[in-house]
Amino acid sequence: MATGAEGSLLWSVASGSSLPNGLSLNANTGELSGTPTDAGTYNFSIQVNDDVDVATVQFSLKVSSAPLILDATGDFPDLTSGAIPYYIDTTRDALAIDASNTNYRGPFARAVTTFSGWNDTYAVTIDTLGEEDGESTYRFYVNGALMGSVENTPTTEAYNPQTHILVPQVIIPSGATLWVESNADSNGLIPEGSGFAWSRGRWTTLTLTPVDDGVPETYVLAVNSGSGDGNYQAGTVVNISADAAPAGKAFAAWTGDVSTVADVTNATTTVTMPAGAVTLTATYVDVLTVNSFTLMDAITNLPVAGYDPIPSHAVINTNVIGTTNLYIRANTSPTKDFGSVVFDLTGATTKLVIESRPSWTISGSFNNGEHTLTATPYDANSGVGNAGHALTLQFTVTDAVRYEAEDAVLTGGTVADLAQASGGQFVDGSAGFKVSWNVTASAGTIN
Repeated sequence: MATGAEGSLLWSVASGSSLPNGLSLNANTGELSGTPTDAGTYNFSIQVNDDVDVATVQFSLKVSSAPLILDATGDFPDLTSGAIPYYIDTTRDALAIDASNTNYRGPFARAVTTFSGWNDTYAVTIDTLGEEDGESTYRFYVNGALMGSVENTPTTEAYNPQTHILVPQVIIPSGATLWVESNADSNGLIPEGSGFAWSRGRWTTLTLTPVDDGVPETYVLAVNSGSGDGNYQAGTVVNISADAAPAGKAFAAWTGDVSTVADVTNATTTVTMPAGAVTLTATYVDVLTVNSFTLMDAITNLPVAGYDPIPSHAVINTNVIGTTNLYIRANTSPTKDFGSVVFDLTGATTKLVIESRPSWTISGSFNNGEHTLTATPYDANSGVGNAGHALTLQFTVTDAVRYEAEDAVLTGGTVADLAQASGGQFVDGSAGFKVSWNVTASAGTIN
């Protein structure tokens, strides 16, 4: 109930809080309604807003399951997994052992079922039929572990209804395998033929009643590739963190039971525990990276020999290559399936190019001179979003003519004259000078 309100009221579940599954909150009346689907203790906060202010109150709600009554003849599909089988006594709607078979006297028959109730703590009772000729023993198992056993009380009445507590308090998880076993027994009091009569281990009903064990229920949080694992009460806010990303990777998102995760895209965040197990996995993606550049022939769309990749401080001579129809491709990892690449070219040629689909290229004419090219990948189109690892390249464009002379004999001029030639190289050999240079000015002659 809200008091002192000004104007209309609006009810809501506070941020970071959640209702038990199956319950809903009426935003206009503040009424909680529905049927919870899971047992447990739930901590949550409800807030109410008026035209001026907001108020918040915390609640703790314990939800227990209803008693579960399992019929021996209808709810236990497997009657043959024990040392001996059960048969159905239709007259008494009970499971029983055929004690007329002497091999069935003493060993235990077993009835098996799968528990469909909630994770909870239960008191387990069994309804049996006592017999005057023997006191049969009854045993109860959860997932193959013996939890309790009882023996029928002696009676002088045939098929005497009895109720026994098999175990006063036991945690039974949903989906557990349950066994009930009993045996045939003789007390040696009722003569039959050359011996004595035997009881047949009859039973009719197994009842599981939730009990308050005084301990709040906890649920498992499993965090794969991260930290925060543990057992927590419903409503607990748990800090979780993803492991450091492997080389070349970056955190992407949390996956799994993410409905109560505060921010699935944040490597460090919180999860509010529901009344049930939660499994979360940190996932990673390749870091967007520009690894290198390749000089491409725009006519053939093939890499230019010697420029795949383009080396740092490369000289791109369009006369030597034989064309000015060139473009530069950024080589990325991953090669595609991400947003965009921004090319920032400065120097002799200035351009800003945004490519939003592969292949990632910058084209057009490149002026002679020095250039600096930086390519930056982004995880969204149009050069927005998160930037990856950029790469910067320095290169020079020229169209200077290059001449080469092999085994040329210098007959005029001097070595000093040749030294004036830009890029000249001189190798002393038996045939004279080997010369290879880009001529910008020369003196002397070569014959």
